[in-house]
Amino acid sequence: MDKYELVGEKEIKLLNGRKVAVYRIRALKSFKNEATRMEVKKGELGGKITPNALSQNGTCWVDESSLVLDSEGMTRVTGDSYVGSSILAGNINVSDSAVVAYSQLRNKENACMEIVENARVVGTKMTDNVRVAGRAEVSNCEVSGQVLIDGQSFLENCNVTNNSEDKTKVVTIRLFGTKQSDITLHDRRITEKTPIVNDVNGKEKT
Repeated sequence: MDKYELVGEKEIKLLNGRKVAVYRIRALKSFKNEATRMEVKKGELGGKITPNALSQNGTCWVDESSLVLDSEGMTRVTGDSYVGSSILAGNINVSDSAVVAYSQLRNKENACMEIVENARVVGTKMTDNVRVAGRAEVSNCEVSGQVLIDGQSFLENCNVTNNSEDKTKVVTIRLFGTKQSDITLHDRRITEKTPIVNDVNGKEKT
């Protein structure tokens, strides 16, 4: 049995110069989103999506204040992930138990963004080929270009950019540690000249 249906009138939005149709979703059954432990009730209205952007499988959900746009008819929100009060526009995949909240994620047709595993993205703007994975959390940041954030990394109020013309060059932030201070970056500007990784003991390497 499907877990949601498309309801209401079709709306037309522009995505990378293309017109795409979006519809409101409504839950056809009650279930608990595993990423947030929030209950979705039968009959509850969710966000607005392009058809098929939200998987019918798993406990993934897009809340009433969110908009998910895709011009290729692809499923973008899958697994047990959750999108709340956010805009996802473009080739952006949110899967596994990842959470995106109060954020704007946008990219162009030739870019691919992934928020996967147990990652959390909150109050953040992202563009281009960004991947957030592992148990990483990105809060109140701006991130753009070829960027990988994973491990246990916790970024707050950071600006991460990769302006390198070499598309194989990736800014990597991969932090592990036993203390919060080992894994936290606060009020930092990080570029392709200053990628940050560390070893499992929390010793930073730049």
